[in-house]
Formats: sequence, C-alpha cells, structure tokens
Amino acid sequence: MFKVAWDIESGGILLSNDILEPIVPPRPVFFEELDLLGFDKYWEYSRVQEPLLWSIGRKYYYKGQLVAEAKGGNIFEAPKITISEKSKNISLEPINLQLMLDKNRYALEVLENEAIDFINDTYQRYKGKVDHFIVSYSGGKDSQVILDLVSRALPPDEYIVLFTDTTMEIPPTYDAYYQTKKYYQSLYPNLIFYVARNEQHSYDLWKVFGPPSRIIRWCCSVYKTSPQVRLLRALTPDKPNFKILVFDGVRADESARRSGYKRITEGVKHNIQINAEIIKHWNVAEVFNYIFYRELIVNQGYRFGLNRIGCSVCPFGSNWSEFIVFNVYKEFTTEYFNILFDYVKNLSISDNNEIKKYLIEGNWKKRAGSYGINSQFLNNTRIDFIDDNPNLECIISNTNSYVKIEWLKIFEQINKKNIHNCLVGEIKIKNKSINFKIQNLNKGKVKIN
Repeated sequence: MFKVAWDIESGGILLSNDILEPIVPPRPVFFEELDLLGFDKYWEYSRVQEPLLWSIGRKYYYKGQLVAEAKGGNIFEAPKITISEKSKNISLEPINLQLMLDKNRYALEVLENEAIDFINDTYQRYKGKVDHFIVSYSGGKDSQVILDLVSRALPPDEYIVLFTDTTMEIPPTYDAYYQTKKYYQSLYPNLIFYVARNEQHSYDLWKVFGPPSRIIRWCCSVYKTSPQVRLLRALTPDKPNFKILVFDGVRADESARRSGYKRITEGVKHNIQINAEIIKHWNVAEVFNYIFYRELIVNQGYRFGLNRIGCSVCPFGSNWSEFIVFNVYKEFTTEYFNILFDYVKNLSISDNNEIKKYLIEGNWKKRAGSYGINSQFLNNTRIDFIDDNPNLECIISNTNSYVKIEWLKIFEQINKKNIHNCLVGEIKIKNKSINFKIQNLNKGKVKIN
C-alpha cells in the first residue's frame, strides 16, 4: 500500500506515499542466512535477533548500498557470493528496529486500521450466512499477521484457527504453530485451534503415487483440501451443506496470478468456501514491519533466507529454497530425497552425476505419468472417466481398495462409509451430487455412477 525507500539513519526502510524514487520492497536478512552462505568469511557481524541488512531478489543492501550478490545454487551446491569492492571487510551493525518503527508508526497504524475495518465489515456482511469464520494459519509471515489482525478485530469465540499439517512442513513451522497457539490462548482462553491432517504421512503416499509434480498435484487435494473438508464436516455434522469464510494471507505482490484476485472471492477453492484477503495489497516490507511492530513470531525459515514458508519439498520450489531446505533441515528431508533418488533411478538413469543433474534441473517436477514409479499399488493401474450426463462413470482397473479410496479424494467433497466390504457414499462436484457404490473392495474394477 505504501512506497518504500531506504532509511540510512536506522539502517532500515521508510514506508510513505511521498517517496519520489521508491525501491522494490525488500525482505530483512538475518545472521543465519549470512552464516549459511559464508558471508562470515568477509564481514564481521553479531549473532543477534535483529536483521542486519536487506535483500531484493538475490542482491544484498546495507544502509541503502548494494554490498553483495548471490548467484546460482541448488540442492547440492551453495550459491556463489560476490562482494562489492567497497564492501569487503566491513562490520555490520544491526538494524535499529525501534527507530525504524518509530519512523513508520503512522504507516503501520494506517495499515492496521484499514485491515481491522475490512475484517469487521466482512464479519458483519457474512454473519449468519456462514457456519464458521476461520483464520487459515500456515506458520508463515502472512498468516502470522492475519491471526494477529483478526484477534484484534473479532471476539475469540467468533472464529477458529485452522492449521493444515501436510506432514511436509519444515520443523520450525511446527514450532511456530505451537508457540503461536500457546501465546494466543494465554490472551484469549476461548480461542480454539484445530489441526487438519491426513491419516497417513506424506512419505507413504510419495512412495505409492510418486513425487507430486506441477502437472500431477495430487498432494494438494490429498493433504490440504480433503483433511480440511473432513475436519469441518466433523464440526458441523448436522449440516452437510455448510459454508465457511476463511481469512487468509494471499497478497497481490506474490505473483501476477494472485494480483488479479478479488479481495473477497466465493467458490474459488471449493464451493463451501469464501475467501477474504485481508492484506492483499500489502508488500513484503510492510508485512515484516508489522511483525516487528507487534513483536510477532518469526518462522526460523525466514532467518535462513526462505522467501516463503510451505511444504519442505515442493514441485514449485526454487533452487534457492531447495538449497536452504536440504542443507538446513537435512535430517527431515532425507526421506523425500531418497524417494526422488529412487524415482530417477527407475527411469534407467544409474550414473550418480546424471541423477544429480536430473534433480538440479528439476525434471522430476515435470512428471506427467507413472513412468519411473516402482509401486506395487500403481503397476498396471488405470483410471477412466466417462461423462455420461447426468451421471459420471469412473472405472479404476487393476488396483486395490487402498488406491480406490485415495483416488476418490481428487473430488471436492466425499461422504463415504464401509458396509459389508462395500464402499458407498456421495461425491459432490460443484452443485452436482453423484452417488457411488464400490463392491469387492479387494479386487476387480470399480464403477462409480
């Protein structure tokens, strides 16, 4: 919402609409990132909680001056850093946060007040029309700000906090969640936190279905949408057609696609959900300034240089994020790495250097079929959809009951129960309901109509 400029005095930034030559909003850089990249070989700095400088893309700025740049880097190799000639052997002073926040107090109050007004207006508009108001908490910076703003606007018994645990989160995300829960429940004992989680760890289904890709995004429906819907249905057992309004942290500057979103949207993710983007027009510098202003929890991943917090291994992850995650959280990511390594070997690539090249280039992220997946569950499995209005016929051949049930999760909503080795239920797609019946769960073919 505000333009950004360097503030030499504090070592920070200024937020104002009177700035004549604004800069691209930067993110703060902490000592953990400098240590990881090897800047300690060139600069002196203290291991303090405050940020030490700023980054725009892969370029580093200290008191408004470009001092270094990082290039390259991937899952196996560290980025190469270049220090400007004038910046060698400098001693970094921490950013004077208090001075920076004092200078930005007016802008931060404007941001906060507008956001709270939006929350209140949205609440009044949809009160009585939805069954739940939800704060979507991910452990990242944006959701941390969203929760704080909603907590200042609404009574704690008027909304719930929902954390969807994909089991692929980096370790500090779980730390952030439990710390956040403890803090807000100490302030608001009536505030309820829920965790939505698939019954099986992601390791297991990576081995069954293969690594998710940008084309085959099975992980989103199986580990995000389905657990959320199942939890919410359990909270509203007497109302199958429930509605929810989700306050989330989507921001326009995160991508060109997101910049086109409306601030309030209905039915974008699935038809039970309304999304309200509270900080849609905030930039990354404003988000971090608000976090410092309100002394909110900072996920450790940001301190190591991650731009975004999400699944530890993701087909949409960058080489930069993979370098950080696979090096800082190596113990946690080893299982995923082994699965990826086996997947590439199953493609008849046996040379270790060629396997590394395949992973560095991100070719696993382009997977469009089952080739390379050595799974007893998927061998010779086939799924066919036949659109025969008003029914949808789905035939899954040569598989077992486990995969049959998991395949059904690609649909938006599913109610199911097991009766005498026969799975019966209802699938909802948009405004259409389709009944299904699966007999002989342990063998044969499946027909859904």
